Amino acid sequence: MAKFFIDSNFGIPGAIAVTNKHQKEFFLESIVIERLACGPVHFSCNSWVQSKKDHLGKRVFFSNKPYLPSETPAGLLKN
Repeated sequence: MAKFFIDSNFGIPGAIAVTNKHQKEFFLESIVIERLACGPVHFSCNSWVQSKKDHLGKRVFFSNKPYLPSETPAGLLKN
């Protein structure tokens, strides 16, 4: 279990970046962020996450909610 703190002005999370700071890879099945005004947001990961020592980049997982272009969360738009 992990705890996330999201500013109330952030909006709906559309993606999450994961860094593995352990020495070995781990299998990440899913992430659910609860207690949001819009209800829970689900991220189906079903993937191995390599250790930071083996892969410096972050793994990005997207929520399973589809969006119309006009409804895309701001954090997923190009700046």
